[in-house]
Amino acid sequence: MSDSEAAQTASFEFKLWDLVLLLMTAWLARVAVIWILPAGAYSLDVRNFGIIVQELAAGNNPYKTTYFLNAPPFWMQILWVLAKVSEFSNLSLHRLIQVFLVLVESAVIIVLYFSGLKFRSSREVYRILNWSISLNPASLLLICQHSQFDPLVGLIVLGAVIFIARFSQGNCELDWLTAAFLVGAGILVKTVPLALIVLLAFGLGRLRWQALFIGGALLFGPVLVGLSVVYVMAPAEVTERVIEYGSVPGFFGVTGLIGLLGREEFFGTYHKIFFTVFLTILVVSTGLMRKLVRLPLELILAISVFLLALIAGFGPGFGHQYLYWFLPLLVLQYMVCGSEGRRVITFFLVIASLTYLVDYAFAASLGAFLKDYFGNSFLARLGGFISSPRGQTIVNLPLFAVWAGLVVWEGYLALLFLRRAMVCRAPYCKG
Repeated sequence: MSDSEAAQTASFEFKLWDLVLLLMTAWLARVAVIWILPAGAYSLDVRNFGIIVQELAAGNNPYKTTYFLNAPPFWMQILWVLAKVSEFSNLSLHRLIQVFLVLVESAVIIVLYFSGLKFRSSREVYRILNWSISLNPASLLLICQHSQFDPLVGLIVLGAVIFIARFSQGNCELDWLTAAFLVGAGILVKTVPLALIVLLAFGLGRLRWQALFIGGALLFGPVLVGLSVVYVMAPAEVTERVIEYGSVPGFFGVTGLIGLLGREEFFGTYHKIFFTVFLTILVVSTGLMRKLVRLPLELILAISVFLLALIAGFGPGFGHQYLYWFLPLLVLQYMVCGSEGRRVITFFLVIASLTYLVDYAFAASLGAFLKDYFGNSFLARLGGFISSPRGQTIVNLPLFAVWAGLVVWEGYLALLFLRRAMVCRAPYCKG
């Protein structure tokens, strides 16, 4: 069922109890996981956040004195605020980060719930969000144990996609400007939402120059101002660790396989190849977007998930938290697409959840929530193996396979709906 057909058959049925129960389920599940996890079961990133806060308290610039800030300064500012709250409360910095991320994820659930009501009944949306986010082991571990800020990226990207879809339906300049602002805010948090500039190109031929000027300022202004402040204080470090940052290679996907072959010297070459290919995709896609008369939601979701999943799974480096860049979009796509698409998304999320359970149970850098049981020699050896780049690559091969399958499927959908949108020239043609 397409989004247009689903919109005709599904009624906007809002049930407050379904939403409240959904949020309560998510909160209780996360409280339970936080309570069950051993005291030392947190990722290396959480430890690094503590060091960043210490550097800030000492009056130092953590972009210069640490290697842990690889994004524009927005998250550093949030850490500073949370550290101040920690000083006046009995809560640790890690606990406050968890609370903040739970609130962010709650916003994701709320936005997805109301968006999903356009295509499914309230009870169907409740069931979908329950298994895909509220009780999803991957989501639970990313919030409670890894505690990175990528769910904030997922929330902002979700909002941007929704407003791009609204603009496509109504040609309202305010919707396009809101989408530009949200993409700009996403870039300020983490540079990866810059890929969504492809979708904003849909408005280039239909907006006044004043709106385009304001949109450009909203898109690039926040990150330019934010980065410029830290850049002048540590230009070499910001260039190397933010602008040129490509994440950590060697333990997932293509770079992991290169590492298995013992050819780590090719990491840099692959980085350049991927950047060239991805930039080519962005340029071609941007040109095609400008030619479209309509931009259906199916196409918006397929392009967005394709680009973000491509960066996350095939980029020069990998982080488990990158899943949240496109997880909300994937859930919305599940509500929109037909049975075949739902099977693809379900299979991907099941494999991802199982893989994350193993990784977060044994990998030291991710917190290894089973490490208290490593006195057993077999578990200790298994934990050591999974913590190594070689072990991570091998254990994550099934996930990489389904990740590649998802990227191929999303690319196929994008081309399919793009072709339909280009053939259909009438603004409200159903294709």
